[in-house]
Amino acid sequence: MDTNFFEIEGHRFEIIEAGFTDTANTTTLWIPDIQLLVAGDVVYNGIHQYLAETTESTRHDWIQVIDRLIQLNPQYVIVGHKVPENENNPQIMGETKQYLLDFNSLDKETTPH
Repeated sequence: MDTNFFEIEGHRFEIIEAGFTDTANTTTLWIPDIQLLVAGDVVYNGIHQYLAETTESTRHDWIQVIDRLIQLNPQYVIVGHKVPENENNPQIMGETKQYLLDFNSLDKETTPH
């Protein structure tokens, strides 16, 4: 695509490049008309996050992306990984961020065997 947005029937869909989150080259989709964030792999909902490809540095970058998405103030957040019966509540962005912060903290306290 030549732009970071497209329109369908007069509604704007904005593509947000997230960079490296749980893997390389992740994106989200923001639909401002209905305050909907399709977060894909950037936000998780009620399950353990895939961190095998991450480093402390990429997890820090991931946290910064989440902070940017929180600023959009979405009313609904659709994720790529979730417990099916969980709601699409925006609070899951903060929960994903806290998971990453906790993981970074615990990772510094442990040593591999």
